[in-house]
Amino acid sequence: MNTPAPAARVTGIEIRKILQPYASQSYLLPISIFTADFAAYGFSIFLTIYLDSAWLRLGAGIATGVATGGLFLIGHDACHHSYTPSRWLNAVLGRIAFLPMLHPFSLWALGHNRIHHRYTNLRPHDYPWVPFDKDEFTRLPAWRRALERIYRTVPGQALYYIVEIWWKKMFFPNRRQVAERKAAYFWDSLLVAVYLAGLLAALVAAGRVFGKGAQESVFFGWLVPFYVWNWLLNFVIYQQHTHPAVAWHDQEDEWEYMEAQIDSSPHFRFPPLVGFILHNIMEHTAHHAATSIPLYRLKEAQTALERAYPDRVKVLDWTWAGYVDAVRRCKLYDYRRHVWQDFQGRDTTEPTVQQQPPK
Repeated sequence: MNTPAPAARVTGIEIRKILQPYASQSYLLPISIFTADFAAYGFSIFLTIYLDSAWLRLGAGIATGVATGGLFLIGHDACHHSYTPSRWLNAVLGRIAFLPMLHPFSLWALGHNRIHHRYTNLRPHDYPWVPFDKDEFTRLPAWRRALERIYRTVPGQALYYIVEIWWKKMFFPNRRQVAERKAAYFWDSLLVAVYLAGLLAALVAAGRVFGKGAQESVFFGWLVPFYVWNWLLNFVIYQQHTHPAVAWHDQEDEWEYMEAQIDSSPHFRFPPLVGFILHNIMEHTAHHAATSIPLYRLKEAQTALERAYPDRVKVLDWTWAGYVDAVRRCKLYDYRRHVWQDFQGRDTTEPTVQQQPPK
């Protein structure tokens, strides 16, 4: 296999100079987006109760999951304090937007802002979708190897997020998962628990009003949206940092912060409607290079970054076949040779690390 040719280095000073013009926030547009997304969420969840056809209710449940994903992206920006100019308003909107997906605002800030963005694709710090190498995978118990095989399939990706991220790190996590203890973590976790209890009670009560059973009301109004939203979020997270052309590292001396933001965050180009629904979150290189840029200015920022670094920013046209191919090829990772492998340890990609010119 041939190692990719050297590419120009990037520096934080250069990146900030390019992206600073796109880091301004407003009030009217983000509040309008928040209102529209919450209205879509509320209306679609109402349809899961009101409609009579099981298929239509299933469709409404899927729509509720998609609307939940939109609210999550608002909460994500608010947690970066890039959604509006007000930190107080960001904290309020972010906590409300995170309620439907049962994410405590402060715990998400810990895992996403302070860990993922600070140590992008560097284990053991960054943890979403960190790949095992062949020796580690072989030493796992049989049940955990089987679970990893399920996780790294298209339908199993939602299970990965529910178990490995949400359950372990986002819902009253224990000290093994989150050693740091803060009052905000407890109170934000309690807030989402109260919301879940209220939502389930409201679904059962509304089901009775419209002559629907409690179990089917909870199934269409919460379980279906919960699975769909988790799969959708994991679909986004997986592709943002797992790809045959994206590198992972386990040695800090070969990893650099700004290089990782550019090299480990590809830009997938989706059809305009999908990009609109995803609130531009797949313009991901610009987001990682400057988290101060709000979602409603990411497209402009991404374009500017790609013009400045055409040989560094990975721009990929998304296709279902390409996504399935990435899932097939990215099972394990050889951290010494920087190649993706299948579960048998066979190479499935070219080396993902470029030879950089001397500092």
